[in-house]
Amino acid sequence: MSGLLPKFINIRRGGYIVIIIGIAMQPWILSNTDSKFLSVMGSYAIFLAPLTGILHCEYYVIRRQRLSLQDLYTPNSSSSYWYFHGLSIRTLVSFCIGFFPFLPGYIHNITPSIHVSEGWSQLFYMCYPLGYFGTGAVHYAISYFFPPKELGKVDERDIYGTFAPGEKTPFGILVGVHPEDIEAGGSDSGDGESVPPKLANAEVQDARSA
Repeated sequence: MSGLLPKFINIRRGGYIVIIIGIAMQPWILSNTDSKFLSVMGSYAIFLAPLTGILHCEYYVIRRQRLSLQDLYTPNSSSSYWYFHGLSIRTLVSFCIGFFPFLPGYIHNITPSIHVSEGWSQLFYMCYPLGYFGTGAVHYAISYFFPPKELGKVDERDIYGTFAPGEKTPFGILVGVHPEDIEAGGSDSGDGESVPPKLANAEVQDARSA
């Protein structure tokens, strides 16, 4: 809760809000019998399958494991992941398309008194594999025709200290070498001695080629 509206909700207020919502939902009704509890827990797959399919498709297929950590923690329009006022329309459309086909079977599973056709019920029983692969395919198709901006962008240097000095980094991310130092004419070698510009540039090239 505090992550959604940090300006207005701190940890304590968020905790109180969650407590109130939790009591209002009356979760004990969902677990008063074994069959109903298992039905409710098993039905979460219609939400998890589309989300998992979108996440895996976005990270492994579309972006190919290339992310900019700096942009992930930039909460304004300059970030590559700001999308439309902080909302990814591609993800929302993909989730809705992958979620709604299982909704009739989900409703019948929770409330058997509501009758639906046998086809909807059978479709619901296969919600996880169908939701995972189906939503992932839909998300890939949407991203193919409407690709996200700055696709494949990564940080030029390790600004968050993710990698240890001397550790081999993916995608040529620099560790301990700042572009500002190179532009200024050199860099610090770490022992108090200044590194000449040519040597500094050579270190950058070696780091990127590694």
